Amino acid sequence: MEKYIQKYKAGSRSTIAKSREKQLNRIERLTPPSTAATGEYVFPYVNTSTDMTISMHQLEIGYEQPLLPPITLSITTGEKVLIKGFNGLGKSTLLKTVLGLLPSLGGEAVLPMNGKINYFSQELEWDNINDTPFSFIKGKMPHLTTKEVRSKLSRSGLTAEHVEKPLAQLSGGEQTKVKLCAMTLVNSHILVMDEPTNHLDKETKRALSVAVTNFPGTVLLVSHEKHFYEGVVSKIVDVESLQLNKM
Repeated sequence: MEKYIQKYKAGSRSTIAKSREKQLNRIERLTPPSTAATGEYVFPYVNTSTDMTISMHQLEIGYEQPLLPPITLSITTGEKVLIKGFNGLGKSTLLKTVLGLLPSLGGEAVLPMNGKINYFSQELEWDNINDTPFSFIKGKMPHLTTKEVRSKLSRSGLTAEHVEKPLAQLSGGEQTKVKLCAMTLVNSHILVMDEPTNHLDKETKRALSVAVTNFPGTVLLVSHEKHFYEGVVSKIVDVESLQLNKM
């Protein structure tokens, strides 16, 4: 319609063009909604004077047979450490063993006493896949009002439509944002994250990188994306060679 008005407004069809211009002025101009919502994350930190060192001594990980040689490693309070290596080398198994989710085959991993840990697992698994993001967060934080729950989900990059959909109907990226939203509600000393960027768009990866950088506590991270962890971590453990590399 706008092209028609511009073409004929001053010509022989000016009356029709001016009429259409009036119609156009009465039409509410709408801005198309953004198709990608970017999250904004802050992981709450608990101030403490207690030593939050994570230590491993001759730790052997695996199921029936060790996946790696014995690991001896110390992660001191406030360090941000990346575990890297090819898929299948035991990175996720290492994290789960350190956290006590899997038994070790030998040696030991010692977590700080009274240390509060905020853990992101790469698996998109839910107790109830028919939960919605709203009911999932509300179930974890029943004291939050409806408005507060919706606000926290919105800040994590989820739209009003996403919030009421069953988790089973959400994409991998949307489900990941729900998990990250839940993490922003947990006070902790230590972040442990296993491939948190697998399903995320570039903008959300950037927002998550900022959040991990700004977290004052200890971070133990598994990631294969250099653009995500570069500038975030201070130490790299390469499980392929079990060599410790300072950044």
